[in-house]
Amino acid sequence: MSVQRFLKSEEALELLNSLDSDESDVEIVLCINLLKSLGEQGFRATGTIRENRIIHECPLEESKSMRKKERGSSDFAFDENSEIFVMR
Repeated sequence: MSVQRFLKSEEALELLNSLDSDESDVEIVLCINLLKSLGEQGFRATGTIRENRIIHECPLEESKSMRKKERGSSDFAFDENSEIFVMR
């Protein structure tokens, strides 16, 4: 049985630092700040970020206007400093 628990960024980093090197498949709900922190500590991550966790400064097209576009349309942003790629 899978148990979901929402962790603060610090708790998630502590959990990841405590894992053995062969335990690489961990599922965590992501936010941009957690991705930045993970990258700074040498972790690589991919995942789905919920709509309400995308920071407003992120230059992605609004989801309402994306719904009006043709099926398969997408938008993306890449931050070169933190090497974070976000796609909608």
